[in-house]
Amino acid sequence: MFRSRAHREAAPAQGHAWSQLRSIPIAITTAGALALAALALPVSALAGNLTGTAAYREQIALPPDAAFEAVLIDVAIADAPARELGRVRLQPAGQPPFRFSIPYRDGDVSPAGRYTVRATVRLGERLLFTTDTFTPVLSGGPRQPLTLDLVAVDVGPPKASVGPMPSNPSVWPQHRR
Repeated sequence: MFRSRAHREAAPAQGHAWSQLRSIPIAITTAGALALAALALPVSALAGNLTGTAAYREQIALPPDAAFEAVLIDVAIADAPARELGRVRLQPAGQPPFRFSIPYRDGDVSPAGRYTVRATVRLGERLLFTTDTFTPVLSGGPRQPLTLDLVAVDVGPPKASVGPMPSNPSVWPQHRR
């Protein structure tokens, strides 16, 4: 087969174009490998932090061994336990205001979720202070940093029992009118 000079000069250019086309699958494979590597990054690269402070109104000092805890929870499903997304514990708690930063995974947050932060102060197993209001976060709630109000939990001494009620109605105390 006879080729003209122009055809012979064009042939290497065609070969060069083919070599570029052959490099496209390699580029796609490399891009795919990079995307998979991004998915394997440490959790901290894919995580958020919810920051804020919590305090109570009472002018009392906490015992030195008290602990503060803040928990980010999803309460979207009624009649089911809240799903925990993150938690932070300060022990010893120190004195209020308590500054906290709750780490969470962005992948755990969904548009259908209903998120809030619950905070407590405990002395051992005894609950001293807790949040008593729903504070929406992450989905249209207040901007960070959050400010949480803790309320005292009344865990006074147990009430005295008056004893069992007599089974004979004739000895029941009579009400005066």
